[in-house]
Amino acid sequence: MRSIHTHFKVIISSILFLGWACTIASCSKQKTEPSSDIKTEEITPTENKQGTYHSKHETVSLDTPLSFNEHIQPILSVNCYHCHGPDSGTRLPEDEPLRLDSAEGAFAIRDSGNPIIVKGDPDNSYLIELMESKDPDQVMPLHPSRSPHGRVMDPADIALVRRWVKEGANYEKHWAYITPKKAALPEIKNKDWIRNSIDHFVLNKLEKNKLAPNPDQDKARLLRRLSFDLTGLPPTSQEVTQFLADKRDFEEVYSEKVDQLLKADSYAEHFARHWLDVARYADTHGIHLDNYRSICPTVTG
Repeated sequence: MRSIHTHFKVIISSILFLGWACTIASCSKQKTEPSSDIKTEEITPTENKQGTYHSKHETVSLDTPLSFNEHIQPILSVNCYHCHGPDSGTRLPEDEPLRLDSAEGAFAIRDSGNPIIVKGDPDNSYLIELMESKDPDQVMPLHPSRSPHGRVMDPADIALVRRWVKEGANYEKHWAYITPKKAALPEIKNKDWIRNSIDHFVLNKLEKNKLAPNPDQDKARLLRRLSFDLTGLPPTSQEVTQFLADKRDFEEVYSEKVDQLLKADSYAEHFARHWLDVARYADTHGIHLDNYRSICPTVTG
């Protein structure tokens, strides 16, 4: 028994030593790696022959007014919100914290006597000056050589922010507080493919990318996809047989099947699970020692 115990102690000691050695090697490698050089090319709005700006976040026609929620906020969220967003614990600079996630913060008069964004005037907006700077000690967001959270912005993203400022730097409320408006149906070429209004948007994007829709799938596969989407479960063999044997108009049969699945308990369970995942609903902590925690409501009777 003692020899086994000693053997385990030797193994554990070896593992700890190897882990310590790997840590030292990793740290040494990080210290010796040179920092990457900052890009020094001119950052100017890039425009292609079709009159659209290309960004890894969005491609927006010059004829389309920019939306803060749809086009600009994703860019600011990735590049700016860590230091200038809603979290007051990480907001900088400490002596004069800046917020870019709200109009009040972006247009507030700073110690310099001007806001960081001047509506309609990107050339005199300090935000644009910082984004377009080629100086690694001045450019914003912080260059990777200066901060672990630093990054080099995509020039096309900077161009979109510049264009947004020029258009008036209009902020928008959170999408949940904006009254929905019915969008006009986009133009499409293959009108015979259309079955409902949503198809206009799908086909419009396909045609813009020079793609053609796939041919219609067989009924059994459509039922399988529908069942997985709404309940997370495949259809039973009996359901497939009944679905295929129904000789009525397919649109009517399909619509009835949708209504049937929406009334099923499995539909409620499937979508409730997503909400429970978001709320981290579980009977254990899920981290560290994974200790038990009581999260179920107490039932009395």
